Amino acid sequence: MRANPACVRVIVDRRTFLIAGSAIAALTHSGYSLAQARPKAAPVKMTVASAINKAGRQRMLSQRMAKAYGQLGLGILPERSFKILNDSVALFNTQLAELTAFAPTPEIAKTYTELATVWKTYSDMLATAPSAPTGALIQEQNEVVLRIANRGTGELEKFSGASIGRLVNMSGRQRMLSQRAAKFFMFREWGMPKAVDTDLAATRTEFKAALVTLRTDPESTAEIKAQIGLAETQWLFFEAGLDAKSTPGTGIGRQNIANSSERILEIFETVTDMYERLAAPAAPIAPATPAKA
Repeated sequence: MRANPACVRVIVDRRTFLIAGSAIAALTHSGYSLAQARPKAAPVKMTVASAINKAGRQRMLSQRMAKAYGQLGLGILPERSFKILNDSVALFNTQLAELTAFAPTPEIAKTYTELATVWKTYSDMLATAPSAPTGALIQEQNEVVLRIANRGTGELEKFSGASIGRLVNMSGRQRMLSQRAAKFFMFREWGMPKAVDTDLAATRTEFKAALVTLRTDPESTAEIKAQIGLAETQWLFFEAGLDAKSTPGTGIGRQNIANSSERILEIFETVTDMYERLAAPAAPIAPATPAKA
């Protein structure tokens, strides 16, 4: 069947997703296509602040991919969830290559070598048709990827030695927490309640505390505070959705969580970029000697 040219062409890195189930089959039958990724351009030169931003985004992507996989398993906005998953896999691969090349110390280089190993296992899981058994494995593996990505972010912040690096890290972590909360919700809805309620409560508490910290920090500009105000408003709607039950047979509550988590993410992408720009310009740093595996 000839693909509709108006359809989005989704690119994934090195592998074609194996998609099954009625929701995903409907996408491919309607003209969606998958292809091998073209070679990536050489990594761009980065400052420490931009490296912290990208490293923090890796944390977020670890959670966003699990969230999207859960949404596909539930049949929630399958077209959009499919694209989110594919785009997130491609971006994670690109940023992993950039951060590995940038690593300014042997310690940080070793962290990104380790991240590449656990990412391979995780990405293989994500490349399979959504199923409850694989979802249970993803529940475990996404936490491993998150832990190492978070370590890399912290190491880069420490290397920066600047207070603005802390704010880039914290703001970037808010992106991750928005996706983490939605991930826990989706997996709970999918019938995988393992430790979900406790982890979801902790995620909500941390997100709200960081909102206050960022809004009151003396280095936060009026423009940044305005964006944080928007995030606070969206978070109120998001939390209401987390506490509400889905309308039987409609999945409206689930769709609201899927959409609002993306809106909060967009706001904190903007905020984190703002904090990055506040960092003093610095010359690109020469990468460290690659660590031995």
